[in-house]
Amino acid sequence: MARISLPDFDGPHPQYNSLVCKSDGTPLGQVRKLEPSLKLDSTKAGRVGSSRKKTLRKSKEGTAALDMWVDDDLEEVAVALGAPATPASGETLTLDPNAAPITLLIKNYNSEASTATLLSTIYLYNYVPTELKLTYDEDGEQVASISGDMEDLYWVVA
Repeated sequence: MARISLPDFDGPHPQYNSLVCKSDGTPLGQVRKLEPSLKLDSTKAGRVGSSRKKTLRKSKEGTAALDMWVDDDLEEVAVALGAPATPASGETLTLDPNAAPITLLIKNYNSEASTATLLSTIYLYNYVPTELKLTYDEDGEQVASISGDMEDLYWVVA
């Protein structure tokens, strides 16, 4: 029997073909790194008289870690912290236990050109920030590291 052919290889796509956006499609230009993660809680169940165990899937658990460069207006940091609006002069911007969940998007294109074709969109659904860290060192820029929980992580093909 002859060997079957592999399908065409059209990836991987570099990170610069993707944009992190608010749910309305507005790009977040200060994003340095984004690491979303989703896992299923599971239990192994066995029975007397069998050497095999079955995996029982339970609830989903999602997290996301977002690093962004801090800029002058703090607009994008406000988005990542779930603030309803960019803070005006004199207002405080911090983690808010009452902030409403937000949905972030990762839009994946086939190039970085303005005429690029949208391939898919990744949804970080109902993201809630739960931790804020700041990085300052002698050689680097200000970086805000914001991590939190989310309900779901999924792709929608364009």
